[in-house]
Amino acid sequence: MRANGGGPEGLREALERAARLPREPFLRNDPVQFAHRYPDPGDREVAALIGALLAFGNVRALLPKLEALFQILGPSPRRYALEQLPWRDLGFFRSFRSRVYTGDDLRILFLQLRAILREHATLEDLFVAPGFPPGPERHRMRLVAFAGAFRRLDPSPVTGRRAYPPGYRHLVTDPSRGGASKRWNLFLRWVVRPSDGVDLGLWRRVDPADLVVPLDVHVGRISGLLGLRRRRTPDWEAAREITDGLREIDPRDPLRFDFALSHLGISERCRGRWVGEVCRECAVARICRVGRRGLAREARAAAPVRTGGGRA
Repeated sequence: MRANGGGPEGLREALERAARLPREPFLRNDPVQFAHRYPDPGDREVAALIGALLAFGNVRALLPKLEALFQILGPSPRRYALEQLPWRDLGFFRSFRSRVYTGDDLRILFLQLRAILREHATLEDLFVAPGFPPGPERHRMRLVAFAGAFRRLDPSPVTGRRAYPPGYRHLVTDPSRGGASKRWNLFLRWVVRPSDGVDLGLWRRVDPADLVVPLDVHVGRISGLLGLRRRRTPDWEAAREITDGLREIDPRDPLRFDFALSHLGISERCRGRWVGEVCRECAVARICRVGRRGLAREARAAAPVRTGGGRA
């Protein structure tokens, strides 16, 4: 384990402290909250997919957009997808915009979802479809095929053109291109990991040990400060590097710490540099590269000044 100065046990203890932080305040800043509103597993699965795929950019700007969207979806997002038609709720979708995504991108997504859910009882059935050999690459091969299922249909009923618009290509990014696939991995974390008040525990045929960390700017920055990441490019290999480090701590459930790592940045306001009022109370300050240095400086500044004195 490449823990900066703390060693495996120091890193383990720091992450365990972070994982024990109260989750309710963090959950209010996380798109997974929308999936928790629905009692039906099928609705939760679809709501999780929508929330994860749109999770791009500032989360505080995103949440009102998701709130408006889920109001349109009503009591059953799954049923909404199954009944979707290109002209349904056209006024809302024409006015919708969230970062690079438009309402047309969402309309294409719902048309793809309709086709998928008519063919598969659940999204899990699509993900675990047979044909992939066992081995360390099976999880990524499954993810590539899963993402590809959302690029099968002709989008022209929505856009009037056969080519997918740039926003939709970004929305359902292709994992085979080497990117970190943060939003796909976020969706998988939500539906695969056991129910713990944040993650949903919906899928039972995918092993949590196979998951890859959803690498965003917060996880990337904090994992670097903790010595979990050396690779600078925020790509699939960097996500795997961080996951491998977490797997050394918890081989069966390496993403158990992901929510805490992410929300140290989102909710706890980590800036990657010493900010006393933030860093002093941080659960990982004593193993973080910035935190250790800042605490050491404050300790030196607070130490009593020794006066010189010779022997009489």
